[in-house]
Amino acid sequence: MRKLLLICAIVGAVFVNPAIYAQEQGLTVLSDHWMPYNGDPKAKLPGYIIECLQEIYGKKQVEYKIQPWTRSIFNVRSGAGDSVVGAAPGDCPDFIFPKESFGLVGTFVYVLKDSKLEYKRPESLKDVLVGLIDGYSYDVEFDKYIKDNRDQLKLHFSKGDDALEKMIKMLQAKRLDAFLESPAVFEWTLKSKKL
Repeated sequence: MRKLLLICAIVGAVFVNPAIYAQEQGLTVLSDHWMPYNGDPKAKLPGYIIECLQEIYGKKQVEYKIQPWTRSIFNVRSGAGDSVVGAAPGDCPDFIFPKESFGLVGTFVYVLKDSKLEYKRPESLKDVLVGLIDGYSYDVEFDKYIKDNRDQLKLHFSKGDDALEKMIKMLQAKRLDAFLESPAVFEWTLKSKKL
């Protein structure tokens, strides 16, 4: 679903000449925790996107902060940051996106093993309680379906730095029927949190 992982949504002058800007000003990068793409700023391995940015601009020139997703987008819009990691045009259509991404990612629908749900298109989720991370864009078709049918759907929006972990636990407790996430992020969370 979220087919292209557009890594650096750089706004304004930062995008025009990011190398010169980073050397002079530094680059403030914001995002929520989304490992293996980006994670703990103090970790030896903060996520491959952050490691790439540090290699490109220099480690000391990249100031990377973890914040809730919607706050990260708000702060870049208001000038308190230069870039949001992992954004797609559906998340922040007013941002400027590069023509090439650092990688590709898909989104899967996760259910319990004994679930009878078969996902074929967004309409497949109309009668189940679906978990989504607040402020995330999933793909054009799914986002449009949610926007057009929001009042008729059963949706739970998870927030905070542990939004995915909360949804996994809710699914295990049968308080959700399904949730959406990138397979790499899902696997990383399962292993790192020992879920």
